[in-house]
Amino acid sequence: MWKNYSGYTITEILIAFSIWCLLSLTLVPVSTALLKQQKEATASVLAYQLLKEELERFVFEKKKTNGQVERQGMMFELVWGKEGQFAELCVLSDENAEQKVCGYIYE
Repeated sequence: MWKNYSGYTITEILIAFSIWCLLSLTLVPVSTALLKQQKEATASVLAYQLLKEELERFVFEKKKTNGQVERQGMMFELVWGKEGQFAELCVLSDENAEQKVCGYIYE
């Protein structure tokens, strides 16, 4: 050993590098999953808001909006249907294809 040597050995550098690699390998997937969940939650909230607004428009103005609507950079599809005496409105999100929010109103 040299006296007053103030450098790092290769083992110390490899250990530090492996610690950084382990941290990055665990934090990157967690952060991407959180971002995905946040986007899906935002899409869900916007879909419910859009459903409420369109059902209120139908009640007060008797207008049905069909087709695609954009809200905060996300696309939603409005689909009207008939379920007995009730009008059915379903809002489909392009962000989450499995998410379908439906509401019914008496005609």
